[in-house]
Amino acid sequence: MLKIGQAELRRVEEMTSSMPMSLFTTNEAFLAEHSHWLSPAFMDAAGPYMERFEATGFRPEEVDYVFCTHLHGDHCGWNTRLQGDRLVPTFPNARYVMVRREFERWDPRRPGHKAVRDEIRTV
Repeated sequence: MLKIGQAELRRVEEMTSSMPMSLFTTNEAFLAEHSHWLSPAFMDAAGPYMERFEATGFRPEEVDYVFCTHLHGDHCGWNTRLQGDRLVPTFPNARYVMVRREFERWDPRRPGHKAVRDEIRTV
């Protein structure tokens, strides 16, 4: 824990590569062929991020600020979670802070926006 004034900062590892492999590829043959070295170091079906977070003694509802340095999926993919068939905020009472330029870069309404998913699926 790091204390700055009245603020307490606690490190919670976001992930060690426990994000959906579909962000990298949907090629099931590729995953099967390379699973011997991808698992468990780079591919983990469980990815217990919330369990590690709650081990700090805080609940997601208690988080008041989330800082996103940039919006790559491997750095902000935990901002939402699937609840039923909807994505909901992981930290529902938090104010999310990010650089406007970064937000605008990923905004699908931006003229000329190119979805990254399409670029990644070429693997």
